[in-house]
Amino acid sequence: MGKALRETQDQAVVATARLRHAGLRPTRQRVELAGLLFRDCDRHVTAESLHDEITNAGVKVSLATVYNTLHQFTEAGLLRQVIVDASRSYFPARPSRWPAFPTRQPDWPWTGSMSWSG
Repeated sequence: MGKALRETQDQAVVATARLRHAGLRPTRQRVELAGLLFRDCDRHVTAESLHDEITNAGVKVSLATVYNTLHQFTEAGLLRQVIVDASRSYFPARPSRWPAFPTRQPDWPWTGSMSWSG
């Protein structure tokens, strides 16, 4: 078995366990999205960027499903949602590594509003 296949299978096993632990049924689409979100890198994704990534990986998932799944993950405590403005939300993929989530506007120069959800 090749290294890439083993890593993909390992990601699926970890994603399935994480979903079950959060009380979510590990559907094929949830497992695929969780595998991409929770692999070993810190990043912030949007629904659109995650949809592009999963589509490029050859998985057929609608953008609506990606949005719904991200919100389900947020409600289950797997993600946090950062609402930048009415048209943009980001989802930090490793929120457990953040020491705390701010409840006020950040100190750096910021042109929009920001709120935290989840």
